[in-house]
Amino acid sequence: MDGVLVDSERVSLAEDHDFFAELFGKDVADKIGDAMGIGIDEVYQKAVAAGASMDKALYLQKSDERCASIYARAGLIEGSDRLAAYLTSHGYKLGLVSATPRKWIDHVLARLKFGEKIEAVV
Repeated sequence: MDGVLVDSERVSLAEDHDFFAELFGKDVADKIGDAMGIGIDEVYQKAVAAGASMDKALYLQKSDERCASIYARAGLIEGSDRLAAYLTSHGYKLGLVSATPRKWIDHVLARLKFGEKIEAVV
């Protein structure tokens, strides 16, 4: 989904270090480095391995809040609505496969003109 339907990676990448520094401290954020393509669980594991002591439940809560903000601000990928319209008008069914948590996916689906036409999310 990220980078395919919504340009969240650009927003996230620009803000990752500051977010990690706020949660774990600058030294841990420096050790995490670039988190592009890394899931939230792996980021947490890297942070703990680098010395962070934040409770995982709190980390997940903060990540959920941040992602809601990112998905609200990130641009939708140009042309995805035209592609979806073409596919559905030619009898294709739409589905979405993503490693992104479902509650984050729902933020994006609500913004898509064709979100209600996506029949399956895996």
